[in-house]
Amino acid sequence: MKWLIFLIILGVSEVAVIGQLHSILGLYALIGLYIVTTAIGGVFLYMQYPEFKRSMNASKKIGKKFKKQFAGEEYSLSAEQLEKLRPFFFVVRYGVAFALIVIPGVVSDIVGVVMVLPVVISYFINRSIDKAIAKAEAQP
Repeated sequence: MKWLIFLIILGVSEVAVIGQLHSILGLYALIGLYIVTTAIGGVFLYMQYPEFKRSMNASKKIGKKFKKQFAGEEYSLSAEQLEKLRPFFFVVRYGVAFALIVIPGVVSDIVGVVMVLPVVISYFINRSIDKAIAKAEAQP
């Protein structure tokens, strides 16, 4: 539900910003701005690509291990297992940032670039894991 609200707000703000920028800059400057913001986002994604590749390989290995361990059973992950999911959370965040940067628009590019900044990534990954651990510990 939070993601749906986020996408609606992002879409509405994108339309509002595009309308204002079009009236201020004109069509050709706006297209140029799209290209520049997408290129900047691409540079940030490229800089994080080695970490993405490493995290993707680690996620696959962890996923196979968990799949074998819990095949056919209903289960919940322990706090230690949740800590091992950091690479998975990085891969998901990178994928969302990639999608936002590829989508044409200035606001989505800015949000995508912010999502791949190392400080922001570590904050949100730590927050996500802490929430999942608290939820796992609260279950009987």
